[in-house]
Amino acid sequence: MYNKIGVLGGSFNPIHDGHLMLGIAAHEQYQINRILVMPNRDAYYKNDRDFVPEKARTEMVKLAIRPYPYMEFSDLELKRNKPTYTYDTIRILKKMYPDTEIYFIIGGDSLETLAQWYRIEDLMACTHFLAAGRDDVFSDKLRFLISDYRNRYSSCHIDLLQTEGMDISSSEIRKKLQMGDTTIEHLPKEVMQYIRNHHLYES
Repeated sequence: MYNKIGVLGGSFNPIHDGHLMLGIAAHEQYQINRILVMPNRDAYYKNDRDFVPEKARTEMVKLAIRPYPYMEFSDLELKRNKPTYTYDTIRILKKMYPDTEIYFIIGGDSLETLAQWYRIEDLMACTHFLAAGRDDVFSDKLRFLISDYRNRYSSCHIDLLQTEGMDISSSEIRKKLQMGDTTIEHLPKEVMQYIRNHHLYES
């Protein structure tokens, strides 16, 4: 039985070392020994020509997290027949694991728009956010935002997740792959091989 469960969500199109770094940091800094890596449904991105099917994203996630026994693939959102809000996902997890504290892992940039999330006050009450900071300047900004949220929401639980700077994004990876670049940093080699074998993101 786990008393803490982390949730690392995203499109993972494709998953890269920056995503994995968040899970590793949550495990090491907050002793979270079960982290659910949870891809979003296609429906959010159906108009994006660069978006690959659920099956491919699923396989890439499984390959990427294989070296980390505390990370596991979750199809909780993929199984839903409609787009979901984070609040809905956390509510389901709380029912599945009633005595477990849920940690939702986000990039620091997401803090700036967190107040706009669906049912944010209720979400604050049932989950513990971990927001990734990259450097001293960025971390200072996050600390200010966290303090502001704590003043606005009495049930707010947000802490900083210290991470190393990594200048990488899925969109940049896709652009490089479309240009034929196969020497991409911060992309797990098993994921790169899967992309090559299945001719993903080719122009």
